[in-house]
Amino acid sequence: MFLLNFKITYQNAPVHIREDFSFSKKQRNDLMRKICNETGVKGCVIINTCNRTEIYAAAERGESIESIILILKDINHNVENYLEVSTGTEVIRHLFRVASGLESLIIGEDQILAQVKNNYFECKNQCATDSLLDLIFNQAIKVGKLVRTKTDISKGGVSVGSAAVALAEHIFGSLNDKKILIVGAGEMSCLIAKSLSSKGLNGVYVSNRNYETAKNIAETIGGQALKFDYLIDHIKSSDLVITATSAPHTIIHEKDIREITKERKNDLVIIDIAIPKDVEDSVGLIDGVHLYNIDSLSEIAKENMELRREEAEKASIIVEDELKKFDVLLKGMFIEPYVADVWQKAEEIRKKELDRALKMLNLTTEKEIKILEDLTRSIVSKILHKPVRELRDKVYNNLEAIESFQK
Repeated sequence: MFLLNFKITYQNAPVHIREDFSFSKKQRNDLMRKICNETGVKGCVIINTCNRTEIYAAAERGESIESIILILKDINHNVENYLEVSTGTEVIRHLFRVASGLESLIIGEDQILAQVKNNYFECKNQCATDSLLDLIFNQAIKVGKLVRTKTDISKGGVSVGSAAVALAEHIFGSLNDKKILIVGAGEMSCLIAKSLSSKGLNGVYVSNRNYETAKNIAETIGGQALKFDYLIDHIKSSDLVITATSAPHTIIHEKDIREITKERKNDLVIIDIAIPKDVEDSVGLIDGVHLYNIDSLSEIAKENMELRREEAEKASIIVEDELKKFDVLLKGMFIEPYVADVWQKAEEIRKKELDRALKMLNLTTEKEIKILEDLTRSIVSKILHKPVRELRDKVYNNLEAIESFQK
């Protein structure tokens, strides 16, 4: 069995590529079914967040790599320029690190473990997983929890939302006298609101298509909800706009922002951390408007990494320790039943041939029978000892060797 991983992340792909691989639930399920329908693919899990789209697949043969890449090329024909593919133990290591927050843009972010868990269970509920993927993902979730228990890598509730607020502070110096508008009311917007709330700011507003949802968020932070129908008017009177909706298209356009800047005295800062983007790229070309996207958080991410370097190193050690234990367990689960089957078949042959020999020799005494029993057992044991040992050695050093032995 081959374990495969295909990843398009903030580490290897710009925002405009990641946008093509930002899926709705239906799109993700459709892609999952396409992959599972490929010959040789036994299971599939797709992890889809603002900073990564990853496909994990269990396949009978390595040729499935090319089949899956062809499916991804139907989404973006240039995907191979940004796609990273890994196999075997490296897939498990990477998943453990993802679940632990070590591969996140903001090292140690809280949300990724829940996202891995939710995406996995969604795929499982669609009957897209197999026993191998079930085992690996359940273990990854355990490792993610262990890292957060044993280290302070997530101390302070770090997130992309809090990084966006940190970027705003870098830009303005202080947010105390600024009018801040949060656009959206999903998980990311809640994290932004929570981060702003911790700073005791007064001028925080929330706008969302569902006014009641915006109102609920605003009330939790002592802010105010605003009607989404008047979004551009709200932007006009804001100093800072942080947008993080789940809209499948842009909601803030150049022509609208160009119009309101004619009446503004101060510069406008917009931080768009949505994938797909909420703001047209051309908005950033308008005089007096400073547009940032999720990749603009890289400097904040570096600072966060420096602050958490020691905890990240501890987390990496835990991941490697757990990987070694799991690797032995996983390989044992594959090879030991096969070894047991070899011994069982050899024992059946031994008994059959021994019974035939006893009848031919007409032996009846217990001592004589025991001598032949011990002799045949010793012969079988000595014949099988070396090949079984070599079989175990090869498999424990190379998981993919199992397939050739099973054939």
